[in-house]
Amino acid sequence: MKRLIVFLSVILLSGIGVGFARGWFAVSQLPDSGDNKVDIKVTVDPEKMKSDSKTVGEKVKDLPTRLKNSIETPSDHSDGGVSGSR
Repeated sequence: MKRLIVFLSVILLSGIGVGFARGWFAVSQLPDSGDNKVDIKVTVDPEKMKSDSKTVGEKVKDLPTRLKNSIETPSDHSDGGVSGSR
């Protein structure tokens, strides 16, 4: 049970991190109202999320074709794909 909770926590934190990096979420501090309290505003951009998920979906659909093409294309390495010198 502990492993499940840790796994779900990692997934959640990763999603939050990706969301901030992709601009899905933004955090800002509102001006001080003088009562010694800090007001924080969290903004969510659902249109950006939809756009990014559509882009990922299109790339995933094209993935099998791109992989097949990369496998069928012969390597242009003259040393058999081994890099480095002896």
